[in-house]
Amino acid sequence: MRIRFDAPLTPEARPSAASPPVVLVSQASDTLSTESMPPRPRKACNESRLQREVEVCGDSFKRDMAHIDPQYWCNLTHFI
Repeated sequence: MRIRFDAPLTPEARPSAASPPVVLVSQASDTLSTESMPPRPRKACNESRLQREVEVCGDSFKRDMAHIDPQYWCNLTHFI
């Protein structure tokens, strides 16, 4: 698959949610080549551990978050 820098991405060229991640490799020309990567394995969510951590950290987390403007709650660069 080749993507031109000056060409708009058509709906057919857009990856679907089921597509594996793609690595873009820069070349000396005005195009990019892509190589598919297998999806990374994901750990199952341990709901009971999460519940315990929320109970332990919940109040201090709420106090810490109270110092942050709500518009930045989902902005990781604000925390970094």
